[in-house]
Amino acid sequence: MVLELKQLNVFDLNSKEKIFVFIYILECDDVNFINGPSNLKQNLDKNVFGQDFAIERVANAVRSHFKNKDPKAPLVMSFHGPTGTGKSFVSKLVAESLFKNGINSEFVHHKIAVQEYIDNTQHSLTKFKTELSDFIVKSVKLCKRSLFIIEEFNSLPEGLADVLTPFLDYHDKVGDQDYRKSTFIFISNVGAYMLIDRFVNHYKNNKTRETIPLKNIANDLPTIAYNTYGGFKNSKIISKALIGFYIPFIPLERKHVKQCAEKELRNSNIEVNNFNLESVADEMIYDPNKYYSMHGCKSVQIKVAALF
Repeated sequence: MVLELKQLNVFDLNSKEKIFVFIYILECDDVNFINGPSNLKQNLDKNVFGQDFAIERVANAVRSHFKNKDPKAPLVMSFHGPTGTGKSFVSKLVAESLFKNGINSEFVHHKIAVQEYIDNTQHSLTKFKTELSDFIVKSVKLCKRSLFIIEEFNSLPEGLADVLTPFLDYHDKVGDQDYRKSTFIFISNVGAYMLIDRFVNHYKNNKTRETIPLKNIANDLPTIAYNTYGGFKNSKIISKALIGFYIPFIPLERKHVKQCAEKELRNSNIEVNNFNLESVADEMIYDPNKYYSMHGCKSVQIKVAALF
């Protein structure tokens, strides 16, 4: 297993004094440490329900980027859709496909915007920009294959996303660092109302889920995101076309809730039968027309625990 000696800048959060330490770290892309995305598609198919388009797009994008020894830019994907449709779960499976410690790997950087960037003052925006930029620089210095996941991206203060521009752009290096092998996943509910509206209208016209024009819907997401208040609003990462893949996650139906319930029942060593599956599905809240679950599969685990 490859070990690399690196010199790191470590800041004491109280004194802000810079000290230098030498540590041994595992080389992040050593074959003994990092996984490959070869099983990602299989894991997505097995564990994610009702999102065939998203599964195909994500699996292909990750596999292609990972196999490319000289990518032109980082892999940047933006997941859009209503709550409970699998966006965060898919990002977790991507992390597990790349690093043996998955989402807990020191090379997977998971941020929730609404928790970390809640002040919209100009002073705070400047501070956030510096902190986020420095964080990305230090993270990629440790691991060129770093994975960054930013949830509730739309909750970022408007303008903060622009600090990501140089790292996502088609540059061989920014400063003395190459960022092209890193991966960024942005997660938000931007476009959720549009996705629900298209979904409901599709069903009202007696069309099947499989015929929803998700490629066309994905093409509409950049414009919606660019004009929606929050992190994407007027951002350069959209105007400069730096997000490679916009991935729509469409609402989940009762049959998908039952699939989620079956998985949870098995994980909990509870008998899987029609009565138990229907019991869990009955606990969920659906739209007035019963087309879809209002919260997807988000609370299935809680319902199973409460019922059994």
